[in-house]
Amino acid sequence: MARYHLLLELRDSHERLEYKINLTTAEENNPHLFFTHEAREQLRSQFQNQSQRRISDQNLNYILNSWIKDIKQGYRDTTISMTLPLLSGANIEDLSETGNHNFPPLFTPDLSGIEPQGGALPSLIFS
Repeated sequence: MARYHLLLELRDSHERLEYKINLTTAEENNPHLFFTHEAREQLRSQFQNQSQRRISDQNLNYILNSWIKDIKQGYRDTTISMTLPLLSGANIEDLSETGNHNFPPLFTPDLSGIEPQGGALPSLIFS
């Protein structure tokens, strides 16, 4: 079995995330067969847990395609640098507020008790 190492560098925070796998000879020759749906999701969840960054399907495909390409070429170490959004703010566009969205009832304010004080309004208006 051969050991392969993926290093993901986050550009904005300079974090370095690592992921290692062991491949058999058959998997080295066809690395795309190793990365089943379960293996892909395991990689995604490990990176997301380590970094608190969101890895979209597009980012995951880019990471895995680059790594598979390097494995096919015989490279044991692969380094990928990218920027990923924070996990906490990644789904902000999907936020839905379930509170009361009704406007309060409108009323006419009582202005009878309001008078100018200390020359706030010129005397010509009231003559």
